[in-house]
Amino acid sequence: MNVVAIPGGLRDPRVLIVEDERVVATHVERSLEDAGYSVVGIASTAAEASELVSGSPPDVALVDIRLRGKSEGFEVAERLRTEHDVPVVYMTAHTDDETLQRAARTGAYGYVVKPFTIGEVKSALQVALHKHRLDQHLAQRERWFSTTLRAIADGVLACDAEERVTFLNEVAERMLGRAEDQALGRQLGELLGRGPRVAEVAESIASRSPSTFFFEAARPDSASLLLEGSVAPIVHGGRVLGAVLVLHDVTEQRRRDEQLALTDRLSSLGTLVASVAHEINNPLAYTLGNLGIAVAELERLAMELPQGPREALEHVMRSLRDAEDGAGRVANTVKELRAFGRMEERSQRTVDPRACVDWALRLTGNQLLHHARLHTNLRDVPPVRANELKLSQVVVNLLTNAVQALTGERELNEVKVSTWTDETGAAVIEVEDNGQGMSEETRLSVFEPFFTTKPVGLGTGLGLSICRGIVQGFGGDITVESAVGQGSRFRVRLPQSQDDVPASMFRLSSAPPPPARGMSVLRDAPQILVIDDEPMIRTLVSRLLSGRYRVTTADSVRAALAVLNERSDFDAVLCDLMMPGESGIDFFGVVRRLYPSLLTRVAFITGGAVTPDTSKFLETAARPVLSKPFDTQALAQFIDRLIADAVTRAACPA
Repeated sequence: MNVVAIPGGLRDPRVLIVEDERVVATHVERSLEDAGYSVVGIASTAAEASELVSGSPPDVALVDIRLRGKSEGFEVAERLRTEHDVPVVYMTAHTDDETLQRAARTGAYGYVVKPFTIGEVKSALQVALHKHRLDQHLAQRERWFSTTLRAIADGVLACDAEERVTFLNEVAERMLGRAEDQALGRQLGELLGRGPRVAEVAESIASRSPSTFFFEAARPDSASLLLEGSVAPIVHGGRVLGAVLVLHDVTEQRRRDEQLALTDRLSSLGTLVASVAHEINNPLAYTLGNLGIAVAELERLAMELPQGPREALEHVMRSLRDAEDGAGRVANTVKELRAFGRMEERSQRTVDPRACVDWALRLTGNQLLHHARLHTNLRDVPPVRANELKLSQVVVNLLTNAVQALTGERELNEVKVSTWTDETGAAVIEVEDNGQGMSEETRLSVFEPFFTTKPVGLGTGLGLSICRGIVQGFGGDITVESAVGQGSRFRVRLPQSQDDVPASMFRLSSAPPPPARGMSVLRDAPQILVIDDEPMIRTLVSRLLSGRYRVTTADSVRAALAVLNERSDFDAVLCDLMMPGESGIDFFGVVRRLYPSLLTRVAFITGGAVTPDTSKFLETAARPVLSKPFDTQALAQFIDRLIADAVTRAACPA
């Protein structure tokens, strides 16, 4: 039984007959109906065939190749196939090669040669219906697979065994910068670029095994992408038909990995710097301190000697002053390394923005010196709540970007750094350059993550994005004004801190003058307890404070507690923060329990080995900290401030 499957059931096949000889058409119609077919109509021209198809679409059409009039059966068959997806079986009395080739080109499903039997016609129609159902099924599956592949978020690319491109989804089009109609039929190497990645595909096809490779897609219209390619050969019936490539964009992932690796290296470097700074600062402290004492004593002796010996002594003093100056420069370098290596990056407190700008200018000074003329206008600004290291990092990044934007000779290049207070009372930091500037499109994207105009390998596009995140984390904002050829101006605005200004921000010039050298110890002078495991530091502090304070020293927490057990009426206690065994944190805990009245008189000295634990402790303990190395004036001012604060607290208890 001849039937056609339809949604909901089966029915007899519907046939359209296109034949201009009425006798032949009527005979075929009667024979097909007797055989169980349903004839939807008979057409003798292309126009009649189109009208019948529009009204009642057939399952198959019998079309005579030669029709009277302008239209041929080939034209009718082409329109039935392309416009209505109706399979065609030709009826013809012509079997020459040209006719058969034209029949094949129009996609005919078969033909019968006149004169024919009805059995031949039925056989041809059944074969046509069966092949058409298979073709429809394959086309549906192909559309389904094509839609699926085009909907995948990764790029999908297919090629044949000769590495000619046969498929490209929209994601792959964007990745490779080529439209599918431009890529189809081209060699794979034209899209991926010659090199290892094409060899990987060829090897995968030859070995019939999948493989993975990485490559950089240099798109003609935009920035390059780092892509991960997975190759899978297509094998059917023991024969390799081609390969499918899945392209995954790993640009951002690779850049994030690089940024994390850089952050990890910087973190390790910061820990190392803090440790090295601590080891340097202890000997540097007593080197500078003793040099200062030696110079002061020699100056006093020189005043008592005649001219000849005095000149020789002055020569020695000049040498010592040079040594003192060199040690001081080392101390400044270590101080800035310590600031870079601080671990308390997450903490925020009231800071002076100008100090952060000064630090950034010193750090980038050598780079600025060789590329531009620097102009500064640093006016007073209010304190802000921020993190010193992170705010300094923002200014360093802006200065570095300004230098990289310069293109001319050094004498023509300018970088301007300014600070001022705006009309709302906020602190403003501005970095301006006269470099190449930016287009409006670039300016609007410059703070986006991974956006960069620098060549590959010279920037990750994270610097300004991180800067914006830092500034916004402080409650401020960062903006940029720029135009091509006219330079750029970055402006950081931070709200004034509402916290009390810490004592560490008071200007030291308001402190009392340094103690006089050679003064005998007064009986009623303030009493100071100094706790430090470094003997040279204890000796230095005793010498520096000689004549102004009465100093007791201890080399450990245990020794200090033994002293306090005998007497605890010290006016000030200086304790080294990091010591072997019990640390300054341990000492503070014992004082809190056993000598609570002494807490406001305790301060810490440190060589710089600050860890996250010690940073948290200093923040919660809220006690003053003096960094090594220090000179006589700094030490005396620190102690006087500590004693004055303790007296004030005692007079006005909370």
